[in-house]
Amino acid sequence: MVNVHPSGFSTLFDLFVQLSTHQFLFIEPGGNSGDSLIYKGAYKLAARAQLQYEAVRHEEIIDRIDEVPGDKVIYIHGGGGFVPWWSGKPITAIRKIVSTFEGIVIVGPTTFSEDVDYLKESFIRSVSEGRCRKLHIFTREHTSYLVLKRCLPAWIELWEDHDTALHLEASDFDTSRLEQKYSLYAIRADKEMTSKQKMDIFSSRLDPVLCCRSFEEWFLLHAKAKEIVTNRLHSSILGSILGKRTTLLPNSYHKNRSLWEFSLKSRGVLWREVLPVNPLNEWLSNQSLIRRLRFSSFAEKLIKSYFLELC
Repeated sequence: MVNVHPSGFSTLFDLFVQLSTHQFLFIEPGGNSGDSLIYKGAYKLAARAQLQYEAVRHEEIIDRIDEVPGDKVIYIHGGGGFVPWWSGKPITAIRKIVSTFEGIVIVGPTTFSEDVDYLKESFIRSVSEGRCRKLHIFTREHTSYLVLKRCLPAWIELWEDHDTALHLEASDFDTSRLEQKYSLYAIRADKEMTSKQKMDIFSSRLDPVLCCRSFEEWFLLHAKAKEIVTNRLHSSILGSILGKRTTLLPNSYHKNRSLWEFSLKSRGVLWREVLPVNPLNEWLSNQSLIRRLRFSSFAEKLIKSYFLELC
């Protein structure tokens, strides 16, 4: 379901077109290569809408919001930052901007925690009486939409649209000379990993965010894979963009499942509740020597080096 605004727009692109006579300021909250994919998709959408815009990092502008002219439109890139365990830059941005800026503010397609008390405490109470002329919030799946619909003040416009990375196509990247060489098990090893996804470095699993030093390296790691199995949302989004056989696994909250249902299922991405098991890797990981080496930095570097050399 995608909402239709009373004045006619139903997607982020439609809103961009409606506001295209304004100058835009795009704020990048930061993050990893997956967030860079979000930004690239949003800028492609902005170019299609023929927007005039400036792009800045959160750190460059957040303390100078009062210097931004009120006739500009501020766009905060979407993502997954509205949860208790990450840095909170999107929350800081929306609180500071809405309380200071008098123009129009847009929060790009975003996933929000299901914890209503956390959302109220972290940003909703502080924006309830904002100074901005209008605040548009886009969720990127239906679960977040339903959560915010219960608790946002009536003056805030709430809509749904797809993650902006999904506006990208394979033709936006140069993949003409890339040979597909391996099955990539891109398993995140942070607070969004579930308890059933413990890292086993001897089963060719790695976290691409931790082992890739740039967006280009991250992209090549995925582009040279013949299939991708992952619990990282934007690894699965990139796989779907490049037309690879891609399987998405759960993360520690509703984000992956909700995005899969809203956007990725229809793009051919598969869903699995648990990691597939390779019998040989399972046997090896049960041996005493392997258990002793499993978390050794030397062994982990060998696995990372193998993939990076393929890139």
